[in-house]
Amino acid sequence: TMEDLLLWSKSQMQQFTPQLENVNITAIVEKELSLLNQLVKQKSVLIDTDVQSRFFQKTDENFITVVIRNLLQNAVKYSDYGSTVDIRNDSENLFISNQSSEITADRLNEILKNTEVNSKSSGLGLQIVKDLASVIRIKIKFLQQDKDRILSVINWTV
Repeated sequence: TMEDLLLWSKSQMQQFTPQLENVNITAIVEKELSLLNQLVKQKSVLIDTDVQSRFFQKTDENFITVVIRNLLQNAVKYSDYGSTVDIRNDSENLFISNQSSEITADRLNEILKNTEVNSKSSGLGLQIVKDLASVIRIKIKFLQQDKDRILSVINWTV
C-alpha cells in the first residue's frame, strides 16, 4: 500500500545524500500544480499563484520537489470546498495558504514535532517532509492566519 511505501522510504532516508544546486522553485510549483488539476476540480478550489518567475534557491531538486508536492497536495486536499489556495514567495520563503475547517496549524506543527512514525495515522507524508527539510537545511512551519486559514511556510534561511 501507499502507507507501506511511505514507511519504507522513511526508513531509507539516511541513505540519501542531497545534491545542492540552484533550483528553479517556480518551475517546481508550476509542475506540481499541473499534477493536481483533477483534485483541484473535485474540490472546486481556486489556485491563486503569485510566485516570482525566477525564484531560485540553493537546494536539492528532488528533495524540495517532494516537500512542495506534499504541502501543495495537503493544501488542496484539506481545503474547504470552493475556497482558494494562495501561493506566494519572497526572497527567502515560499508561502502556501489555504482555508481548512478540518485541521489547524497547531495540529500540523505537532505532527512535524513527532519523532516516532505511526503508520496507522495520517501525517506520514509530513514526517517525510520534515526529514527531507532537515537534510537540505530548510525550515517548515505552519501558522494560523485566522480561524480557518493556514499558512505553510518553507524557509531557506535556517
